[in-house]
Amino acid sequence: MINDAQGLLVALEKKGILRRGHFVLSGGDHSDRYIDHDTIYANPFLVSICGQILADIFKTTTIETVIGPAMGGNILAHETARWLSHARNSNIHTAYSEKNGSEFTMVETHKQFIVGRQILFVDDALTTGRTLRNLIKVVRTIGGRPAYVGVIWNRGDLVYLDGMDVRSIITQRLPS
Repeated sequence: MINDAQGLLVALEKKGILRRGHFVLSGGDHSDRYIDHDTIYANPFLVSICGQILADIFKTTTIETVIGPAMGGNILAHETARWLSHARNSNIHTAYSEKNGSEFTMVETHKQFIVGRQILFVDDALTTGRTLRNLIKVVRTIGGRPAYVGVIWNRGDLVYLDGMDVRSIITQRLPS
């Protein structure tokens, strides 16, 4: 059973999702390890496990809505909100983001789950925070109240992002 960072690392390696080699990350950093974003989201069991572990990390917070960056982050947001809802026996919403070129937008009908609400932002990996900062900016413009950031892998070893606590399943700075 996978219920912690070590178990998740083993599962990611067995499934070929955690890859070893030489990779150039989207921000230009180099790494000897990489999480294959496309493959993790094609594996519902592992995404659900990640959502469950993130929900456990945030179960005592006042989160009202979970948001992730399009496309895969929406899946992780859904799973995290589902497990948070289960843990609290109350509905935690998900608001889906979309990509318009390099900019994020929010699904119009989901804005009602953002305005005035405490938001948890989730993503698979965090290095510099650039992607999530762009999404956070959009959510603030709509009137959401960013509260926390949760990620599967904090490879940038960030503790705060835009004034929010960063919590992760795995925190390992990847060598460059």
